[in-house]
Amino acid sequence: MEPDYVYLDYAAATPLEKEVFEAMLPYFDHLFANPSSLHHPGRMAREAVDNARREIAELLSCQTDELIFTAGGTESVCLALQGIALANPDKNRIIISQIEHPSLLAQAEMLAKDGFDVRYAKPNSEGLIETGELKSHLNDQTCLVSIGYANSEIGTVQSIKELADLTHQYGALFHTDACQAAETLRIEPKILGADLLSLNAGKVYGPKGCGLLYLKSGLSFAPQMPGGGQEGGRRGGTENVPAIVGFAKALLLCQKEKERISRRYLSQRERLWLSLKSIGARLNGHPEKRLAN
Repeated sequence: MEPDYVYLDYAAATPLEKEVFEAMLPYFDHLFANPSSLHHPGRMAREAVDNARREIAELLSCQTDELIFTAGGTESVCLALQGIALANPDKNRIIISQIEHPSLLAQAEMLAKDGFDVRYAKPNSEGLIETGELKSHLNDQTCLVSIGYANSEIGTVQSIKELADLTHQYGALFHTDACQAAETLRIEPKILGADLLSLNAGKVYGPKGCGLLYLKSGLSFAPQMPGGGQEGGRRGGTENVPAIVGFAKALLLCQKEKERISRRYLSQRERLWLSLKSIGARLNGHPEKRLAN
């Protein structure tokens, strides 16, 4: 049934792409087995998860064992903060920005209640976290800095590489929530300088309830969900095979078409902005360093 409204909230959720849905379908039906099972159907499900992991690793230019599948972006960012903070008890400071997603802000509040020294970097009037502001919070007790790649409300895109490079000068790790950036921006962690990176399938025309955490190889990390040893022992629970397959397909399609998609979004955005500007609207955020959508 066609909706009787115009949907404009694609930053919150996107529809499932037809090709993604078709890729997922077999894993709801005859390929439904548990990927941890040793029998043939289980091995077929495991192969699907492994193939999806390889495809995403290729897109992110990383190793397959650096990817942890999660139940979404919220779990990914929480896993990043908790996993690093609890694995590095000799360093007590965590720095995030004031304009992070509510899930990350809530996780930081929990860590503060547990005794961690949580500091909040303030954005400038255009929504950017400047290096000078971040530097004012950094010290040799900092274990992790987490700053979102692109803001979900105003679309401001941060200078992640500069912020990550500064963070590393103090011996700290850098995490970025890239959930909003995956459709139109480059998301390779090594290019960004990120040690940890979060993504969400529901923002890129994939299924809701599926995400991942990129965790740079060799980092000390405290798993938060014990279980049957899934995801290299770092996140227990039976993998959501159809969602993971769909996530890989959605990311592949978006990254392949990101330049064309960005051009289309920019054209539509500028038409809308010129109309709004003519009646006195004011832009909230940076005029150029922002998402195309």
